[in-house]
Amino acid sequence: MAKFKFEPISSFWTTVRIVRPDGDVQEFEGQFVYLDDEAWKKCEGLPASEFLTKHWTGWKGILASDDSELPWSAEQRDLFLKHSYISNGVLGAYTIARQGLRAKN
Repeated sequence: MAKFKFEPISSFWTTVRIVRPDGDVQEFEGQFVYLDDEAWKKCEGLPASEFLTKHWTGWKGILASDDSELPWSAEQRDLFLKHSYISNGVLGAYTIARQGLRAKN
């Protein structure tokens, strides 16, 4: 018989898919603070950039213009969040992952 073991989650990584305005699709791994349903409901209606400022906490696989790995920083995150195509992609990835809807590789 299958079993389920509940273990509280404080953060998680998931693939973020960004569709640029020119149609180019790019991906990276994002780290996020996990919110339970009650905390999630309290965030309903927040602009994506405001929500992500508090809950997007890391990344892997974002490259600088010289193809070097761009290290995580709150300042760089905030620059990215000024672009709706990025904030919408990041929030979409968060939403899918926290609901358990992503497929496991």
